[in-house]
This record gives sequence, C-alpha cells and structure tokens, in this order.
Amino acid sequence: LDEATSQLKLRSCWGLPKTRLLEAARPLRGAVADLEALLGHAVVLENSALLPHWKSPEPYPAAVCVPVSSPSIPLGTLWFFSDVARDFSERETQMAEVIAGRLAADLEREMLLTEGLRIKRLDEQIDTITKWQRSRLPTVKPLIDGWQIAGTSDSGDAARRQFHDWFVLPSGVLAMTVGKSEGESLAATMNAAAVHAAFKAHSAHQRDTGRVLNCLNETIWTSGSGDQFASLCYALLHPERSTLEWSSAGDVRAILVRGRAFKSLASDAPLLGSDPDAFYNRQRTRLRRGDTLAIFTTNLGATSEDESTLAQRIRASLRLSIDELAESLRESLPTHEATGERTLLVLRRR
Repeated sequence: LDEATSQLKLRSCWGLPKTRLLEAARPLRGAVADLEALLGHAVVLENSALLPHWKSPEPYPAAVCVPVSSPSIPLGTLWFFSDVARDFSERETQMAEVIAGRLAADLEREMLLTEGLRIKRLDEQIDTITKWQRSRLPTVKPLIDGWQIAGTSDSGDAARRQFHDWFVLPSGVLAMTVGKSEGESLAATMNAAAVHAAFKAHSAHQRDTGRVLNCLNETIWTSGSGDQFASLCYALLHPERSTLEWSSAGDVRAILVRGRAFKSLASDAPLLGSDPDAFYNRQRTRLRRGDTLAIFTTNLGATSEDESTLAQRIRASLRLSIDELAESLRESLPTHEATGERTLLVLRRR
C-alpha cells in the first residue's frame, strides 16, 4: 500500500513470473477483496470464476487474501492462490494470517531500523553543524587597556540560531555584535550563519553602525524570498575616546548600567529583512569608568522590567570577573521559547 493509500504494488512473489514485479500498481479503488482484507478480515475465494466482483489480481481458480498490518498502520495484503477451485479450512486460513503477521512484524522492524538510521544520520549532521558554529564564536579577547569583554551563547547540543562576535578593526576600534535568526527550523540555523557572514563582510567596509545594518537589511531582503528575518545589535567602541556607537534591529536588547541607574539602548527598529525601506540610525554615548554594557537576546514582547532585573543582577555582581559576570547574567536571561537559546555579550570599563 502506498503512502497515499490509493495503490497496491507487488513487492514480493513466489511461484509467479518475476515480470509481475515490473507491472504497474493496482488502484485500491475497486479492489474489493483487498479493501475487505485491509479492514482486518480474511477473504476466501473458493471459486474465483463465480466471484469476479472480488477482483482477484491473478487468474487462479481459488485464492485467499489476508491483511498485512501493524497494530496502527495497514501495510498491504498477502494473497495465496490455488491451481484448482477448492475450499480453505479454518486452520489454513489461520496459518495464512500467522504468516501475514510475521511479514508485518518483519516489515515494521525494517521500517524502525531505517527510521533509526535516518535519525542517527540527522543527529550526526546536526552535531557537525553545532561544532562548526561553536568554532566560529570568538575565543581570543582583544587586549585593550582599561576594558574587559566576555560573551556566551547557550544552545545546549542543538544547532544555533543565535551568535555573538567581537573583533578589532584596523583603526583600533572594537566591534561587537549579538544577533539571532528568527524561526524554529534548520532553515533559521542556516540563515543565522548567512547573516553572520554578511555582517562580517559589511562591517569590514562600513564604519557607521547604521549603514552596516542598512546594508545588511538590503542583503537579507534581496537574497531571500521574504521569509528570512533577523535581529541584531552592532556596537563600536572607540577606546581612546571611551565613545560607544551602536545600532540595533529587532528584539536584541542592550542596557548600560552606571552606578545605581541604567539606561536602555534598545530601539523599536524592525527586524532585518522585513522591510526594504527600513532605516537604522546610529546612536552614540560616552562610557565612564565602572560602566557596564550588556547586549543580549530576548523574546518578543520583552518589557523594561526584564532590563531592570538584569541591571540589578549586574549591580550585585560588580566584584565578579568579567567571565563570571557573563555566566551569572546568562543564567538570569529568559530562554527562547522554542529553542532554549540565550546569548549575551558584556563590556566593562575598569
């Protein structure tokens, strides 16, 4: 029986010409004996010539048709043919059903083995993707006197849809970003890799954070089919002037904690890839000694209370090292509803 439950195709035979296996599938519609058998009943044709409406697939004088099915899935039918018209005893009919049951068990076992191998191969591919993504996260921190930076991306063993990155531009400016691809499938994982790569390419040629996001938005819009979206915050630190420039899109948030106060750096700019005419502005502020900047992913609908909670956690963790602070803040971040991911980048001026 095919997946559409509309046709029956001969898969195995004994005592018949092997050329039968090359014949086209029989339509299930009108195959009365097969339909009756698939309902769970053995069909006995003592004289096929007198019962043509049962539609025996082979011109034999007598036949028995029994179902081949698992407890939940009908798999097909099994036919036994006789060279002479004859009756079939209850014992013979039961034997046919036992054989059909054994065939069903073997077929189901093969299906489970095939599915298990498919899942194993898929898990291996996802594991390869996860290792590839992990290898592209930053591990070497820039040595900038008076500044500390740390980041973390938590996705367990699943393929990542979020990322963080930092690098020093030729001018000595520290570039930082946190981004995520919207979606819940492997397509979102591939989109995250594409967004990250496009961001690195644009940031290498543009020195304005707003222009980088504008170019990135155009790239996502023109290279997709309207179903690829991303959130991203891009910040530039000028260490000598202690000046921070940033632009953001979507629901990646940023806060600046200064003493007992904090400032939200988030914007209401739309997701990247959602509007070709969207314009992303550059903002600027000056960082003082002791200031802490946190850029993090959050869920849609996040409120200022979430930022306030994170700011309190930062103020309570000032004695921690920058790596310990990042780990402490990561644990307080809400995870993505579907993927369990959370990503954070922390910058602190000593």
